[in-house]
Amino acid sequence: MEMSPVQIEERVRSLGRWFHNIDLRGVKTAPDHFLGDYPNIKWQHFAHAIPADLSDKSVLDVGCNAGFYSIEM
Repeated sequence: MEMSPVQIEERVRSLGRWFHNIDLRGVKTAPDHFLGDYPNIKWQHFAHAIPADLSDKSVLDVGCNAGFYSIEM
């Protein structure tokens, strides 16, 4: 089921405060994060080393915490 941005926004807010600021189709999960656009700011430091297309690939995110990098991959 594909959700509209309004539905995503409603669902995100219903889950309470988020630590990771993840962009879900334009909806930021933690737009007022005290570290700014975290962890995207960290991702930008090494994203160049990750292939742009990971189709047909498997990714293992060891110690993923909330899964930000898994989602990015």
